[in-house]
Amino acid sequence: CLAGVALGGTWVASRVLLVEMVGPSRVGEAFGRFGLVSRLSAILGPVVWGGSLWVGAPLGHLRYRLGMGALLLFVLIGGWTYRRLNR
Repeated sequence: CLAGVALGGTWVASRVLLVEMVGPSRVGEAFGRFGLVSRLSAILGPVVWGGSLWVGAPLGHLRYRLGMGALLLFVLIGGWTYRRLNR
C-alpha cells in the first residue's frame, strides 16, 4: 500500500517536471514521447531483468546482483540524458 502512495507522488512529480522543462508550445509532443518511453520501459525492464537472470543462472544467487547492475545502467543512462537536456 505504501509503495502505491510513493509511486503516485512520483507519477505526479514527473509530469510537473516535464511541463516545466519543455514550455507551453511543445507540451503535447513531450507528453507523447513521455508515454512512449513509459511503455517501452514497461517492456524493456522485465526483459532485461529476466534475461540477466537467465544468463547469470550459473552464478547462483549472484545473478540477482547482475540483474540489478543491468537495471542500474538504465538509471545511469536516464541521469546522463537528463543532464544533457537541462543544459
